[in-house]
Amino acid sequence: MTQAPPAASAPLRRALAEARSPRVPRTVPYVPERALPWGGPGLPLDGPGGAVDLDRALRLSLAAPREEGGRLRPVPSAGALHPVRAHLLVGPGCSLPPGRYAYDPRTHRAHPRGPAPADAPPGTVAVLTVVASR
Repeated sequence: MTQAPPAASAPLRRALAEARSPRVPRTVPYVPERALPWGGPGLPLDGPGGAVDLDRALRLSLAAPREEGGRLRPVPSAGALHPVRAHLLVGPGCSLPPGRYAYDPRTHRAHPRGPAPADAPPGTVAVLTVVASR
């Protein structure tokens, strides 16, 4: 028999809400991000067809706000100081051709990093990393 997960405590709910808020943490000085090392304009994510809508999934989860100077989405990672970077393994059935890509949340583009392995599964596998130097 399965049990329902325990309800989150009030302090945990508050902490998660604050981590996801647009508030910039005050306790640590802000260190500017390093530019992404991938040159070129990148590929748009809203390509034709595909069962996986990468454009929508990444825009709702990791993309920076569209307005000028938009801060990357706050994430619950040590006070939101370490922005999440996404690396994508794209197989058949996506809006991008199969391959390995790096996602740029500021431009909402995918930068080709190499071919997909021959046994790449259908869909997309996202590997999330953080840059701890910030």
